[in-house]
Order: sequence, then C-alpha cells, then structure tokens
Amino acid sequence: MKIRKIIREELNDFDWVRDVEPELTPETLELIYNKPLYWYSSNSVGARSKNGKPIVYWVDERLSELKNANKSSEVPITDNKEFVLCYKEPQGPHIVHQCTEMYAKTIISYIKRNLLVQQKELSDIKSRTDTIFIESEIYLNEIVSRLSLIKEDGKKPDMEWDFTKTNLDKSKRWVKTKEDIKKYLSLLFDKIKNLPRKTKIKIIKYVLTSFIGLLTISQLQDVVDETSPEKIEIKKPIKQEPTTDKDPTKIRKPSEELITFLKKEEGYVGKGYKIGDGKITIGWGHAEDINGSKYTLGQQIDTTEAEILLRQDIKESSDALNRILDGWESKDIKVVITQDMYNVMTSMIFNMGIGNFRNSDFIQLVKRNKLDKAKEKIKTTSSHLFNKFPGLKKRRKLESDLFN
Repeated sequence: MKIRKIIREELNDFDWVRDVEPELTPETLELIYNKPLYWYSSNSVGARSKNGKPIVYWVDERLSELKNANKSSEVPITDNKEFVLCYKEPQGPHIVHQCTEMYAKTIISYIKRNLLVQQKELSDIKSRTDTIFIESEIYLNEIVSRLSLIKEDGKKPDMEWDFTKTNLDKSKRWVKTKEDIKKYLSLLFDKIKNLPRKTKIKIIKYVLTSFIGLLTISQLQDVVDETSPEKIEIKKPIKQEPTTDKDPTKIRKPSEELITFLKKEEGYVGKGYKIGDGKITIGWGHAEDINGSKYTLGQQIDTTEAEILLRQDIKESSDALNRILDGWESKDIKVVITQDMYNVMTSMIFNMGIGNFRNSDFIQLVKRNKLDKAKEKIKTTSSHLFNKFPGLKKRRKLESDLFN
C-alpha cells in the first residue's frame, strides 16, 4: 500500500500528467481568450508596467469574434485570421483600455518567445465590462471612415444613412443608464467632430431621439450640456400637421390619410416581436435592429408611445423622399406630384427602406414622368417577398390604387 501511495504521489508531481495543453495554433488560439497576460520585453527586468503596476493584456473574445464575423465558417482558419489584443493600464484615477488588431501568427510568436506570458493566478478578463466601450469605438470609426470616403467620391452622406443608422444602433446597444449615456455621448461627440455640420446634426438628432425614454428631455439636456463641446438644444417632437401647400409640384409633407392607411396596413402590436429579419418590431410597424434596440421581445408600450414612433418613422421616410424630389428639381426634372402620390411613395419607403426604393424600377418610371406605368409597377414592387409576406401583395395593390 505504501509503495502504491508513493508511486501515485510521484506521478502527480509530473506536469504532463495533470496539465497537458494543446499546441497553440490559429485554430486553438481561442483557448486563451480573455486570459490575463503580462508583457516581458527582452531588454528589461519584469513585466511592462505603469505607475508600478503590471499592464494586463488579453486576446479579447468579443472583439475578435466581431472582427471575423463576416468571414465564412466554411473557410479554414489561417495564420492571417485577425484577432484583437487588448490591454488596460492605470492612468491617473482612470483605467485606460486600448486594443490592436493582430494576425494569429503574430500573437502566437509573442507567446512562444515568452514576450506574452499567461498569468494563471489572475482571474480571466470579463470581456463585456472591459471592452464594450471599445466596441462602440469600432462601429463609430466605421461610420466616420465610410462617410469620409463617400465625401471624397462626391456622393451625399444621405446615401449611406441606412449603414450609419445600423452602426449607430450597434454602437449604443449597451447604453442603459444616465452614466452610460454620458459616457457614450462623450465618445460620439469626439468621433464625429470633423464631419460636415449637416451630417453631424443628423447623427446627433438620431441618437438623442433614441435616448428619450431612458431619460426625460430635461435630464437628457443636462447630459448634453455636460458632454457636448458646442451648444445643442433638445426640442420636444412637434406633431406633424397636414400640408397646406396648394402647389402640387411642391408637396413635401404627407397628409393625415397616410397615418390612417399605415395604421390599418401595419396593424398595432403593443409588445415587441420579431419576424426573422434581424429586427424587433413594435407598435405600428416600428422596427429597430434587435441587438441595438432599447426595446426587448415581449416589452409592452401604449398607443401614445406607438404613435410617436409611427410619426417619427413617417417623418424619416418623408425626409428621404424629399431628398429625391429636391434632387430632381435641382436638375430641372419636372414631375407633378400630387398628395396621393406623395403619400404612396412615403408608404413604400416606410415599408421597403430608402435604399431599396431608390433602386426600384418604380421610382425610375416616376422620374421619367411615365406615371401610368409607374402606377402599374407598384403592384410588382418587392414581388420576391410576396410568398414570405402574403399581405405585401395586397398592400402594393392598395398603394397602386391610391397613386393618383
């Protein structure tokens, strides 16, 4: 018995018996996700530090997956797959986080050369608390970069609004409290400060509107005054009145008949639900990216809040239509637009989005003043979705009938 006990104790002393780790490769790099690492320079003593405290590094799971989200899972992982190496260091009373994109082979090289060494006595990094703010930076940087590029190409930033909205929603999906809003707005104002004023105002207006509900308007104004480098006044939404413009070529607002039409076609649902398009829908057809929405599945709202959302969505669709019509006018393209035609086109943008609307055969027929053909074309617009959404075919027929 004593001999067996001694043999067992001796075996337990061998590292290879109780702690066999696979070789580090691009395929296994995820095994060290969020594991705390220290950096040891070849020409210095001890780990890299700041104010006498070691700087903690880690390969961030959340950001690495985000970076590679668009790559097909069927494509083999290679040395060129990008991961995100982050570190945090004390800087005054605050902790500063920084992240760098690196190829797998680079990170593995650092580890094999003992420049990056895992600190197993430390707890794993909690990815959400340490890097979610950096995730916001990634999305906002993509917005600024995209808008800067299209400005150089001579295109209008409005043409990228769908992309901008989606990334704004993703960048602020973690915002839940007043302190979150304050932190997010400070970052947002800094990132967009060099964008054209008109584009900057549109972004700020969209973001602030989404925060109404988390804070009152007066509370939000206090936060904006504290974080914004310039004066911004938040105004209460004004109920949209029907147009009184008698010139049919200058109609630029939908009438109340459109509100009635959309309420009937969209149908009221007082709690958040999803239809499989990656969005959460609530009220009368109000849809938001499910990951960035302030609403949750099953969350209930009343008809007052739902109508505010509906009118905001209609205003956004109307503004998008006006940009098209104003563009035609600036090029001396004359098309007589009646109130009914304007209502129908706003309804279509509300339903299919400005990007799909701009690219539709229907709007090209309107532009060429072939209005009878355009009226017929409405019936088959988005026809590839008729099987998935049977009610859409009926809606297009109604829109065609109203296009007079």
